[in-house]
Amino acid sequence: MKKCSLLLLFIVALALVARSVSAQTPPSAAQFYLAALDATKRLEVPAFATYEAKIHAVGAQLTVEQVGADKQLLFLEQIGPHENPDTSYSVAYRSDTDSSNVTEGKKFLGQTRRTMFNPTWQGVYDWLMFGPAGEPESAVKARAAQAKLAPVAPAPKLKTIAILKAMGSAIYHVRDAGAAVCPNGDPGHQVQTIARRDPEHHPLLNATIDLHNGVSCSLRFHIAGSGPMVGITGYAEEHFGTVGSYWMATDVHIVDDIRVAGIAVHHVSIDVAYTGMQFPTSLPAQEMVVPKNGVRR
Repeated sequence: MKKCSLLLLFIVALALVARSVSAQTPPSAAQFYLAALDATKRLEVPAFATYEAKIHAVGAQLTVEQVGADKQLLFLEQIGPHENPDTSYSVAYRSDTDSSNVTEGKKFLGQTRRTMFNPTWQGVYDWLMFGPAGEPESAVKARAAQAKLAPVAPAPKLKTIAILKAMGSAIYHVRDAGAAVCPNGDPGHQVQTIARRDPEHHPLLNATIDLHNGVSCSLRFHIAGSGPMVGITGYAEEHFGTVGSYWMATDVHIVDDIRVAGIAVHHVSIDVAYTGMQFPTSLPAQEMVVPKNGVRR
């Protein structure tokens, strides 16, 4: 009888230890990543944001200009062995049109949906779904036409939408990449994301997740472009932190290698810093100037 009691106590003790170990076991990389996406869905996108986009380029002269009769706003790169002086653009973003007014000095350059001029989480979604040029005008017009047929009352504040559609585990395999430090100095943990299919249209490479709030503090995207002989490979890494009461992009680092017949012949790096960010309650209404067609970088 005494032996049976001791055996029973031993089994109970093992069960308690197993339960304690299970409770302390960290989630899998996929679970950790999905929890971060869930936290991201709760982030609010500001209705309006104004800021300075300070751009520094090495290996190319970079300008932002309207191109063609349709006034498409493009980044133009003139490749050369030089360092481009810092250029600053004043930007006013509005979430209702997901577009930005861009001004250099006192010269209004135009309006754009390019993701480099959108430091919100809506911009992240746009990059992952549509690439750095942002959502095509054809899709915007189709959505507007559908809204007229079945009008929906607008939400009081735009929130990040369809994040699972853009970043979910149905799109990416997720692997643990170990401890990391966020750009703001917070402790973080990194996961590697590998596109399950069509990697050209699913560019996310990795995410660093801030352990303080469970949201991504750094995302890296693959950049690629190819032609008959000349191609581009590289990446863009976007950093995030608290600005006011929002979790916003604070800067972007872009690296391009120009390749000829598969051989890297020139290196370009571009740094964009978002400074002086404010969140006004309104902006002057302006019509969006959009491209009809044209090549997007």
